[in-house]
Parts: sequence; structure tokens; C-alpha cells
Amino acid sequence: MTTATGVRIKIIKSPRRTRSSQARWVSNYVEVRTPSFMSFEATRDVALKLSARVLQKRELKYGEKGKDDLMDRALRLNALYMGGKANPQSVRWVTNQNRRWGSATYSKQSINLSHRLMAMPDWVIDAVLVHELSHLVAPDGHGVAFKARIASYPRMDEADIFLQGFSHGKAFAEWQAQNSGHYHGATLEEAPGIFDDDFLGDDDGDDA
Repeated sequence: MTTATGVRIKIIKSPRRTRSSQARWVSNYVEVRTPSFMSFEATRDVALKLSARVLQKRELKYGEKGKDDLMDRALRLNALYMGGKANPQSVRWVTNQNRRWGSATYSKQSINLSHRLMAMPDWVIDAVLVHELSHLVAPDGHGVAFKARIASYPRMDEADIFLQGFSHGKAFAEWQAQNSGHYHGATLEEAPGIFDDDFLGDDDGDDA
């Protein structure tokens, strides 16, 4: 089960709990403990509600610190892979990007990263940052100059595959849950229209 923004939810049915439910952040997912007698529908509703609260608290707690950390990270990557040619004025986490991992606005020299990346390995986050920094240096969409820039990051292709795998797995799990009564045991090839989620290369380089 996942939240609307793709964060995994792990539900634990506890016979010790007789009334209340509890949620907490564990590593890269939300753990929700509910009474064992609670129905599927009630458990789902409670899990989504409590998970939203946990994520909101994390955003409030780490939001400002996260901005500073991201800028420092972007400047380091700029020096390593862009030759210091990018001039990012703003690098921040956002919660309204659920169809892409990041976006860059050349005119404002700003970068937004989806908060879903917080759960990803550091080298994947770095790959997305290098991708967006490249848009700030090479405003040719995904042209020759841009591709030359992202190629400087040695794990770019690996990160692209990683994020595609994550998106495909998430989309298939959601599709399978919605169609469990009709397509029991379906494979990825049998699931129509699920390969349209966000990948590293979907950014148009000039989004607010």
C-alpha cells in the first residue's frame, strides 16, 4: 500500500491494540499499527490518514534544513559535473510533483525536487540534481548540449533504470490492486497503460 505521493505504507495488525492506531516513520516508509479486528476498509482509511500526518510533520521538521542541505549538495555537484557553470538560486523539496522527479526553471535558475526522492539512495538523488542542473546550463530541452552534461555523471543511466523500476513497480501494484478480481496473477505485459509514470527524462527544463 502506498500514499498518494508514492510513499510505502507498512500495516501491522496488533492483537494488543484494542482501540487506537499508531503511525511512525521507519527508514523510508510509514509503519502503521492497527487493532487486529479492524476491517480492511477501516484499516486503509486510518493508514492513509495517519501516514499523511507523519509526512506532514516530517516536512515541517526538515523543510528549512532540507533547503539548505539541497543547495549545498547542488553546489557541490555543480562544481564536480558542471564545471561551476550552473548558478542555482533556489533548490528545494516540493510535495506537488507526483508525476515527475524534478523540474528546473532556466529563467529563474531554480530547481524543485519531488519529496518522494527523500526515500531514494543518495546517488539517485544526485543523478536527479545533475539532470536538473544540466537544464540550468544547457537550455536546449533534451538536446545535444544537455545530453553531454548529464553524461558526465557516471551513474546517470543506472539511476534512470532505478527510477523506472520504482515507477513501474508502483504502477503495477496499484493496477493489480484495482483489478485483482479480474486479472488475478496478471503480469506486467498484461497490464495495460501502466508505463506512463515519471522518469528521469520527462522534465521539459522550464517548469515553475
